[in-house]
Amino acid sequence: MPRKLTTTKKKASRATKTAAKTATRKKTNRSAANRTKRSAASSAARRPKQTAQRSRSSSHAAVAPRYPDAISVLKHDHAQLLPLLKELKEITGTRRQRVLEQVQELLQTHTRVEEEIFYPAFRDAAQNDEDRKMYHEATEEHRTADMALRELSSASEDDVFSARAKVLQELVQHHAKEEEEDMFPRARELFPAAELKRLGDEIRARKQTLGQRSGPLAAVASLFSR
Repeated sequence: MPRKLTTTKKKASRATKTAAKTATRKKTNRSAANRTKRSAASSAARRPKQTAQRSRSSSHAAVAPRYPDAISVLKHDHAQLLPLLKELKEITGTRRQRVLEQVQELLQTHTRVEEEIFYPAFRDAAQNDEDRKMYHEATEEHRTADMALRELSSASEDDVFSARAKVLQELVQHHAKEEEEDMFPRARELFPAAELKRLGDEIRARKQTLGQRSGPLAAVASLFSR
């Protein structure tokens, strides 16, 4: 066979093999691309569910439990009150008066239900001197915060108001920290879960009564009680 023809056949054979390899690579690449698309589609389908689950989890974390015990109710009060106290020392004008009224209502209601319901129960369940010490310190801190709140309410100058608001914030923040780190964990040791739940129901009912007495309908009700 002539050498030229043999060379041509060899070139044709190599070209055929190259074409076959190229086709195989393209097929492999298409398969990989299809797998990637399917994986991406699957991930996209799962993502809304995961996002919804995360959203539900976040909303559950932000919302108070449906059937909270006493400790959950009181901690929820702290979570509402502390940001308002932080804001109060930084603002002026009509907004400051509205926030001050919110702080007064929240703080006075919170301390009252603690002194009427939670603290006496804690005192009666106390088992040692440390428990009794926590009870007495907590009641004294309430008295100090009440005096600071009265002083704040009487401040007229902005600088004086801001200074007194800062003092009140630090007092309440310290008190809440001690309760959440010391008193509340100890209460969980002293009380069975059912008793904490009962105290929580009593606190919420009392707060509702206090809210009705101090809310916007109180002024109307007072007209008919004269």
